[in-house]
Amino acid sequence: MVHTMRLQEKYFDLIRLNRKIIEVRLNDTKRKSLSINDIIIFFKMSNHSESIKVSVDKITKFSSFKCLLSQIDIKDLGISKKDKNVFLQELSSIYSSADEKQLGVLGIKFHILD
Repeated sequence: MVHTMRLQEKYFDLIRLNRKIIEVRLNDTKRKSLSINDIIIFFKMSNHSESIKVSVDKITKFSSFKCLLSQIDIKDLGISKKDKNVFLQELSSIYSSADEKQLGVLGIKFHILD
């Protein structure tokens, strides 16, 4: 199955540079349909003509973004330890804490196909 997702430019570029191999999202209806070996096409938010095609290697469920960050190697997200709190703040500006609690979150590990 093929899925599409939009990414902020900085995270899109980290994937292109192979410095980000895990995407984090809420475990919402759209993400519940993800399976291993599915294809995700990431589109850059600022320029929808730019895309990266990846294959899903692993999907891990967590109760919260904080829990996810404590259990995975954060360099796989393209961030450093010192940027961990900034990353959590960015996530909280995108996703509500109510949705995070209700739905849980996913760590989606992938590799580039392009």
